[in-house]
Amino acid sequence: MNNRLKEKPAENEKQGFNEDENVRINYTDFLKDTEEIEKEIAEEEELKRQKRKEKFKKPDFIKSKNTNDEKNHENNDDSFKGNEKDIDLENPELERAEVIKERVILTAFGAFVVIAVYLLISFVYYNNRFLPSTVINGEDCSGKTVEEVSQIMEEKVNDYHLTIVYNDIIVDELYGRDINLSFGDMDVVLDDICDHQKKISWIKGLVFDSEPISTSKGLYYDADILNQFINSSLVLSMTSTIKSENAGLEYVDGEYQIKPAVYGDEINKTAFINKLIGSVNSLNTSVDINRDECFIMPELTEDNKTLIKSCKEANKLIQNKIELNVTDDLFELPVDLKKDWLAVDSTGELIFNSDAFSRYMDRLDKSYSYSDDEREFKTYHGDTVTVKGGDFNTAVNRTKLTEDMSLAMLNQRDSRVVVDFISYENSEIGNSYIEVDLSNQMLWMFINGKQIVAAPVITGKDDGEHNTPEGVYRLKSKTQNTTVTENGESKEVAYYICVNGDVGICDASWKNLFGGSVYKNDGSDGSVYVLEDSAKDIYENCYENMPVIMYHHEIIESYFIEDSYMGELMELIENRPEIPTYDEEETTEATSEETEGESNTEAINSEEVTESDQPDNSSENITSDTANITENSEQISENTEDGNNDNNSENNTPSDNNSDSPEENVQN
Repeated sequence: MNNRLKEKPAENEKQGFNEDENVRINYTDFLKDTEEIEKEIAEEEELKRQKRKEKFKKPDFIKSKNTNDEKNHENNDDSFKGNEKDIDLENPELERAEVIKERVILTAFGAFVVIAVYLLISFVYYNNRFLPSTVINGEDCSGKTVEEVSQIMEEKVNDYHLTIVYNDIIVDELYGRDINLSFGDMDVVLDDICDHQKKISWIKGLVFDSEPISTSKGLYYDADILNQFINSSLVLSMTSTIKSENAGLEYVDGEYQIKPAVYGDEINKTAFINKLIGSVNSLNTSVDINRDECFIMPELTEDNKTLIKSCKEANKLIQNKIELNVTDDLFELPVDLKKDWLAVDSTGELIFNSDAFSRYMDRLDKSYSYSDDEREFKTYHGDTVTVKGGDFNTAVNRTKLTEDMSLAMLNQRDSRVVVDFISYENSEIGNSYIEVDLSNQMLWMFINGKQIVAAPVITGKDDGEHNTPEGVYRLKSKTQNTTVTENGESKEVAYYICVNGDVGICDASWKNLFGGSVYKNDGSDGSVYVLEDSAKDIYENCYENMPVIMYHHEIIESYFIEDSYMGELMELIENRPEIPTYDEEETTEATSEETEGESNTEAINSEEVTESDQPDNSSENITSDTANITENSEQISENTEDGNNDNNSENNTPSDNNSDSPEENVQN
């Protein structure tokens, strides 16, 4: 078409037309060419229209829907009708709307069917059934009826058997019949659980696991018998080899590092008992000590963010300079000394370790408060001795020094701390004190004039280096679950009462014998060892600045047992037979019958029983291996008091240092 337009001017030029005529002739030809172009365009559009007709054919139900509309236009002229149909078919939006409408109708109908089926399943099928993933007392009840689950539970109760496992070993077993376990009203409880389930959310159980249900309602058993089983369980009698410890700080290679937590094997009795009772209530058949976390766990672990922050802060604070002024002696505290004074609490917060600092104050007291003054003291035996030395008249102001050092250690700058002393001039011992006879290896404790402890002891080795020092001292501090040193080895103690520096009163579980001459060959490094029960009584009744008098006295032979008899005595105590207990009448009859035909060995045992009935002034729970020694000591003490009655009657007025002590102290 365009070529033809280009060819026209050339032809006109050959024919010799002028420019005006040429312009007129070209305009006419242009009109003709335009008609041809429009015709060609119409043909192309018609071809496209035919293709669209074939591509977009209306479904029958759409055609029928438009039938009335087509009839209404039958009277119109053919050209208009044809154009209208072409417009309808050629409009893509109308076609798209029809398709969307069809899809909406189909989707709505499908949704209605799905919802109807879902509601039928929810409120018809699951009306008396448990929803998917329902677990009751360890049993999968998904889709089961209440009657079916009731039957399962009843069989489970009748065959109930609980095992207690420790390190993959069964250590205890409990059968339901042993505690009179019965089904009771479990069917009512199950029916109530089923009714309270949200039936509309049943599909959720197909995707996610539901929270297991544990219920003891409807179960009956004898709680007293169950408690007896728990108390006799082997689990509670097992001894731990490792105790759990919180994570903390330790100073290694010139910096603080985080010490990981220790996970021990000490049984958490409360957790075990709760787990066992809970297992019975929920009909669980196993209690695994390792898996069920029945151990005492550390409260603070090494990944604690607060602990990590405290460790960084401690490394900055330890570099601060702290000077100590003691009676005009000024010196800087070294890092190796200060490093133990920073610690963390159970939450990981950085704190001042007052217990560790207390041990340093003990050294200060020993170095700066000691006095060579002599004092007269009236002893438990009734006579008076001269006691030399001690720090009773002067002591470090421990409360103020602890506060000042705490501020200095946690301060962000250098500090100077001044040590103050408290003077107790002409102070009296009073009637509440601890008395230690270093020569006869005995300890007594008085509170308001009443004797509450009397126990044999082991003092420092008699080698000139580890001897327990005599003197009148003030009790410095007391600590639980710490360590002492003996022969270079660290020993754990439950109760420690500091008297003077490294000298204290504590228990010694590794010792078998107390009193007598044990200290000469198997003594301490200076501390005073007592039985654990005696140490507990002393710990619970003592207080800071309480007088502690340690003195030497003439030997009272009755307090000592020869070594040749000591082994025989301990063997006799350890191997003596158990004596059965009866009612009062039965015991009397049995005793009279046995007395007539007893053998020599039985006579010895009978004498031991008679001795055990005598009153004991030591701790109530004193162990059997030293009970006879203590009783013997008390009997000897009574004999000594009887021998000194005349002396006491002549000297009713106590010495000046003990003027507040009543005379009944001596009689005890």
